[in-house]
Amino acid sequence: MQERPEQATSVLGTGAVPPPAPLTVGRVLGGALTGLVLISGLVGALLLAGPALDVNQQEVPAAPEAAEEHQGR
Repeated sequence: MQERPEQATSVLGTGAVPPPAPLTVGRVLGGALTGLVLISGLVGALLLAGPALDVNQQEVPAAPEAAEEHQGR
């Protein structure tokens, strides 16, 4: 019988998780800035979509006179 050589195990294969990196001021500010950008984007989208989603929309305005003359050749 042949003996199998021992296989080297990698850190990724063992399921070991390295300790978390310490939080720095730059990391905290970057996370806060990212959160503010996401929140302001969502709020802006809701504010801009509000008039388009309004249920009480006015009737379609009448066609201009030039368009009426063009249709009645």
